[in-house]
Amino acid sequence: MKLAVFDIDGTLTLGDGLGTRCFFAAFEDVFGGGIVDRRLETYAESTDTGIATEAALRALGRAPAAGEIDDFKRLYLERLELEISRADCAYRPVAGADLLLARLAAHSGWHVAIATGNWRRAAELKLECARIAAPPVAACSEDGLSRSAILAAAIHTATTAAAGRKFDHVVYVGDQPWDLSAARQLNVGFLGIAAAGRAQRLEQLGARVVENYLDPDRFLTLLDEPTAERA
Repeated sequence: MKLAVFDIDGTLTLGDGLGTRCFFAAFEDVFGGGIVDRRLETYAESTDTGIATEAALRALGRAPAAGEIDDFKRLYLERLELEISRADCAYRPVAGADLLLARLAAHSGWHVAIATGNWRRAAELKLECARIAAPPVAACSEDGLSRSAILAAAIHTATTAAAGRKFDHVVYVGDQPWDLSAARQLNVGFLGIAAAGRAQRLEQLGARVVENYLDPDRFLTLLDEPTAERA
């Protein structure tokens, strides 16, 4: 029994930075102006909760209260939903992603799940906008502070949904070094979805990478390999 777990941003959907812009605009509204580092790679945890918490700590010089994070989350999600409603195709699928997920879902040998650093509602909005049918199993930022904790939650939930049967082959599909790191922390396979510089970076870290899902047979072949990584 096999499990393919997909990230969302850059892996299934493309939004040209809309989510990041909404995130930090809402952050400044709640926590005040000033310099906010918008480079996601500078944060210890690449999740909505992790980034919000660390950015607030940097801005305030103290840990944010739970209510402050809740207020920020609400404003961010409202802003994201508004901006998506205003734009034509604010989020679009990575080429072939929608058809690939449908093919996997119909494939008797594979189960499919989502593991994303997005808060759940943000994940839903992005997938809906890109017209990608979400798998029934999804773990989001509410399910763990770190990317590895979220991936572990997705695998656990998928296992429960499969009547407790253990997966003998798990692959995380992502587009960032932190996705690769999470897969390695949990000792599961990884397959990169990226182009140009991002693809080169993942390859330098030892991952196998494809640009998109337009060659589903090749993608499935790579997904089936024992580690889905390059030694």
